Amino acid sequence: MSLPHPLAHNHSRKPTAYNCKPTRKHCALPVSGSQLAYLRPGKAKRMVIPNDSDAEKLGSQAAVASTSDALMLPHEPLMGQDKWLGGALGRDGCIYGVPGHAKHVVRLNPKNGEVTLVGPHFDGKYKWLRGDSAPTGTIYGIPCHADRVLAITPSDGKSETLVETIGDALPGKWKWHGGVYSPHDKCVYAIPQASDTVLKIDTVTNEVSTIGGPFEGVSPTGRHKWYGGLLAGDGSIIGVPTCANSVLRIDPVSQEVSTFGELDCGGWKWHGGVVGPDGCVYGIPFNSDAVLKIDARERVVDYIPIASYTCNHREDGKYKYLGGVVGPDDRIYAIPCDAERVLRIDPSKNEAVEIGPAIRGAQNPASVSDNGLVTLNPGPLDCNKWQNGFVGKDGNLYFIPLKAESVLRVNPWTEEMDLIGGPFPGFEKWEGGVMDRDGNMFCIPLNAKRFLRITPTTAAS
Repeated sequence: MSLPHPLAHNHSRKPTAYNCKPTRKHCALPVSGSQLAYLRPGKAKRMVIPNDSDAEKLGSQAAVASTSDALMLPHEPLMGQDKWLGGALGRDGCIYGVPGHAKHVVRLNPKNGEVTLVGPHFDGKYKWLRGDSAPTGTIYGIPCHADRVLAITPSDGKSETLVETIGDALPGKWKWHGGVYSPHDKCVYAIPQASDTVLKIDTVTNEVSTIGGPFEGVSPTGRHKWYGGLLAGDGSIIGVPTCANSVLRIDPVSQEVSTFGELDCGGWKWHGGVVGPDGCVYGIPFNSDAVLKIDARERVVDYIPIASYTCNHREDGKYKYLGGVVGPDDRIYAIPCDAERVLRIDPSKNEAVEIGPAIRGAQNPASVSDNGLVTLNPGPLDCNKWQNGFVGKDGNLYFIPLKAESVLRVNPWTEEMDLIGGPFPGFEKWEGGVMDRDGNMFCIPLNAKRFLRITPTTAAS
C-alpha cells in the first residue's frame, strides 16, 4: 500500500477524500529554532545534531555501502494521476500494475525495460486496489470502485496474456482494500473498507462470492474499517483497524468471520501492519500513539507505546508512519510519513523506539554554520515522505518516496541512514513496488510518469 482517501495501506496515501486531514500544502507549521539533521541524496555528509546522541552515527554513515542506486526508467512517460494502485509479479517475470484511474493494465519487462499497456480498455476511477498473485499464475485486482474482480493471467509461453473481469457485479465505492491469499483453500480474501462483507475469490475455479458481515457500528461512518490484511501465524487472516473498533479475523478453515478486541472507534489509528517473527500482527501507528499487537491465536490485542516521538513541523501527533518492514534482525521498522525518525519495534521486548537521525524529505533551504550545524525551516515535503518498503538482498531496508525526493536506505545493524537517487520531484509519486526475480524493486507509477527501479547492493553492508 499509495492515502487520506482509502488508498493508504501496507499498503496508499493519507485520507483526504473525505477531508480527514488538512490539505497537504498547509500541513507544515512554522517551528522556531528547530535544528535537524538533513541527509542529502547520494552523499554522506557529517551533520551535528545538538543534544542528540545519534550525531556520531550520522557522521559515520559512509560505512553504508554506496553502490545501491535508484533511478527512473527511460521509457515513454505515462500520463495521468492515480494511475495504478499496486501490482504483482507475473509468472512470465514481468510486473503488472493494477489500474486505478488508468484505463489499461500496465506491464513492465524488468529485463529490457519495455513498458506496454495490455488488455481491454476500462473506464472509471479507483477501479481496483492492490493485486494478489495465486499459484495458478493469475493476478487478481481487488475491486475498489469497479463492479467486478480483475483477473490478469500472464503468458505461459503457449498463450497470450489474458486480462478480463470475473464474477457477478458488486456495486459500490471503496468496497475492499487489498486481499490475502490463503494456502489452506487456495482462495483470496479481500478486506472490507466500506463493504459489509468479505470478498472471496477461488483461484482454482475463478468463482467470486462474499462471506461474513454485516459489520454494523464497527466504524463511525461504516467506511474505512480495515486497511489491508495479513496472514497471521495461526493461518487466519487479520484485518488491521483503521477506523474500526475491533480487529477483523477471517478463518479460511471454518469460514468464520469475526471481530475481537475493544478499541476506540474512528481516528485513523493504524495504517496497515506487519507479521512479526512470533506470528503476531503489529499495526503500524498512523494517528495512534502506540503499536497495536494482535495475537490472532489467542484473539487478544495489546499496545506497545512509542517511547518518544519526533515531529517538529506539527504538534497533533498525526500521520506518523505508513507501513512497515521486518528487518533481517527480526525487528520491525515503521516508515516515516510525517514522523522525522524511523520507528523500530522489537517484538521480543515489546518495545518501540525511534532510531537514527531526524530526516527530511527534500533539500529545503538551509544554513550551515562553521561547525557543521544545519538549521532547516520545515516545508511541505516534511509531510507524507515515504510509504511502503522492502528488505534488499544486502540486508538494508529501502523506503519508497511519496513526497520525499529520494529513496531512504536504512542499515538495521548500525542504524545508519542515507538517501539514494533523485531528486525525484512531485507528490504521491509511486504506489508501492514489486520485486523482480533478481532482487530489484520496481515502484508502480501513481502520479509519477515513469517506473522507479531500486537496486540494492550485492552484498550485506
